[in-house]
Amino acid sequence: MFSEKVHIDICVATYRRPALLSVLVKSLLRQKVDDGLRFRIVIVDNDATQTARTVVESFMSCPVPIIYAVEPVQGISFARNRCVSLCEGKYAAFIDDDEYADDCWLQCMMNTMERFNAGIVFGPVIPLLPPDVSSWIAVGKFFERPRHTTGASLAESTIGNALIRREVLNSVPGPFDPEFALTGGEDSAFFAAARQKGVSIIWCDTATVYESIPTERTNFLWLARRTFRCGQGHARLLLKQHGHFYGFFWLLYRIVHLFATVAAALVALPMRTDIRVKFFLKVCRNLGRLSTVTGLNYREYARK
Repeated sequence: MFSEKVHIDICVATYRRPALLSVLVKSLLRQKVDDGLRFRIVIVDNDATQTARTVVESFMSCPVPIIYAVEPVQGISFARNRCVSLCEGKYAAFIDDDEYADDCWLQCMMNTMERFNAGIVFGPVIPLLPPDVSSWIAVGKFFERPRHTTGASLAESTIGNALIRREVLNSVPGPFDPEFALTGGEDSAFFAAARQKGVSIIWCDTATVYESIPTERTNFLWLARRTFRCGQGHARLLLKQHGHFYGFFWLLYRIVHLFATVAAALVALPMRTDIRVKFFLKVCRNLGRLSTVTGLNYREYARK
């Protein structure tokens, strides 16, 4: 299919998830790719105590090259940037350490990249809920993400399933902003910068990865914190791109919107749990957005 050898670096930033990392690497070693496509696995351990080393060393005899490095500076941006610094190929694929890939994942991503001449390709992330999850979590689909038709043009998605041309990564300083290292949102900032440069972002619906959802995340408190953080991250990025004049009117709009979402949440109190939670999460998102003006950021990725 391809006129020359294609080199893809699969980038994995990991932190203290050795069991899940092992599952991920096994899925990467099962990738079914064309003869014209070759790849390496680049694993960056963001834990200075090197908790991923034993897992990585257990795979070192496999035919696929595996690069292992430690990034002692705490933060997701630093770990991802270290991954990029180790890349040598024309493309970099990103997958999270709590995910694993379908056997045809990488080939499907590459086919879509070539077919649509894209700069970035995203694929679906399917959540795998624990068997003992509360029914309202499953019914409410709180961990499911939007899916699209292959070839659809997007503004952004998750970097947990992405293929990016190296020239695109190199065109953005960083490329992942250290300002978002402990809060998350570094991927959204990167994709926003890529869009401003006119980079084509395309969806591939057949390049599937699966995300293991731990039991400790399947509760309202975790969902509220994550939603608050996402709202805050979105607002930080938006206000960073625009001036103070825009920010003043944005703030007024958000205050009005907060009151509206609070009123809606109160009306939803007698409804089913999943419906009630969705309304209260809208309140959390708006609180996160408004909290941006305080300068106090929720540091979800700060390690203790």
